[in-house]
Amino acid sequence: MVIRVRRGTTLSVTRQFLRDGAPVDLTGGSVRFRAKWKHTDADEDAVVEKSTALGGVSLLDAEEGLFSVDFSASETGALVAGDYAYEVQATEAGGDETLVDDGALVVSAGMEL
Repeated sequence: MVIRVRRGTTLSVTRQFLRDGAPVDLTGGSVRFRAKWKHTDADEDAVVEKSTALGGVSLLDAEEGLFSVDFSASETGALVAGDYAYEVQATEAGGDETLVDDGALVVSAGMEL
């Protein structure tokens, strides 16, 4: 999936963790979002990292696996315009980790007047 944002604007992306078409209960679990220049970059080299523990990721309806990843205008403004690779991983209460979503985070500089 492609997520597009203009630098200096807010962004909220809502996703649902599904397994075989059914919602996965995230009660007692967590969600982590990482954006890197390339998928092959080391996790510690992530340009953006957000999670339910660090902040920036909210469980909207844990039983239904519904969550959002939120960016403030200052966060997007600090990003260099370009294409990033992102991934979202969920950890269930029992410790199982699953890649929920991945794709491109496209940050544009915006329109020049």
